[in-house]
Amino acid sequence: MGDCEIFTIKNAECLIEGRDVRYWVIQERMQIFREWMACYLWGHARRKLEGQYKSDDDVDIDF
Repeated sequence: MGDCEIFTIKNAECLIEGRDVRYWVIQERMQIFREWMACYLWGHARRKLEGQYKSDDDVDIDF
């Protein structure tokens, strides 16, 4: 994940949560956010595998 993606994610997060974008979305914080995102996604994948969770794409839904 490059800087553009992490900047976009953090910018959206700040707007949704009402945080000051000028404080949170700066280059000095991007490495921390990138590492946090990697850990979060790894943990989510692990919980999904251990808990037998299914994504929306994996569930058969009849309409």
